[in-house]
Amino acid sequence: MPLPLGRSVPGPAVDLAQFQAQVRAGNFHVYVTRALTCIQRLRECRPREAREYARRAVLSLQEGDYAHTVKMPDGQLMDVYGKVIEEDGWYLKIEISMHDGQPGIVSCHPAAHDLATRSGVVRASTRRFQ
Repeated sequence: MPLPLGRSVPGPAVDLAQFQAQVRAGNFHVYVTRALTCIQRLRECRPREAREYARRAVLSLQEGDYAHTVKMPDGQLMDVYGKVIEEDGWYLKIEISMHDGQPGIVSCHPAAHDLATRSGVVRASTRRFQ
């Protein structure tokens, strides 16, 4: 059964600078399915290395990389960013958990489609990651 889709709402919901400060301090969670596993498969690396890759990707984000905010059916808000990493378009989704307040990297993988960001369009990746 597919996961329920969120809907776009005004954003960003997460203060990027504060989120990055938490990530620098090591206070963050990296979700498995759309972040750790994707990175591990692409980079052929261990979970620790995949977590570090996701951490560096999020720390490289700038305000202009913001694309849109999604509100999930349970009310959770998530910000989507598009970023060119190693000459390839990447899709990153971050949140502050409404349940425990912990910063989370929900998605970190090559972009499956073009992303319109504040700074311009990030083209979809030609890499397949699933």
